[in-house]
Amino acid sequence: MTARIFLVRHGETEWSKSGKHTGSSEIPLSREGEKQVEEARAAFVGEGKLINPQDIGRIYCSPRGRARRTAELLHLGLHSHHHFKERDSFSVSTSSAPSTNATMIEITPWLQEWDYGDYEGLTIDEVHEMRKKNGLDNGKRWNIWRDGCEGGE
Repeated sequence: MTARIFLVRHGETEWSKSGKHTGSSEIPLSREGEKQVEEARAAFVGEGKLINPQDIGRIYCSPRGRARRTAELLHLGLHSHHHFKERDSFSVSTSSAPSTNATMIEITPWLQEWDYGDYEGLTIDEVHEMRKKNGLDNGKRWNIWRDGCEGGE
């Protein structure tokens, strides 16, 4: 069998819905976000579907609560409990979920979201306004890849 990698983004949060930049803030999934994950699970996870739980070798997850909740809601068909192992740590936390076997979900900071620094929780328009006020716009609209974030990446 050919190895495959699936990248799953968490469902909607109130901040993502309103266009606010969300990195390190612990913003939970909205009810709509949980529904999105449940619908994705129904469509894509299961025997004969895109993600067959019996074929999963490893699961990695961001340390953000919204990502952990997404992993819980996906079930993946093989967890009696979700065991979250913190990378570079000996701590393991467990949450219950229905199923038969157990597999480790490794929490790794390598998957956490961008560090928006001073722009955390701001919309794109608010970032542009802040940059203009701070003399950082240089006549150009802000581009995260070119300009980075004050106090962040």
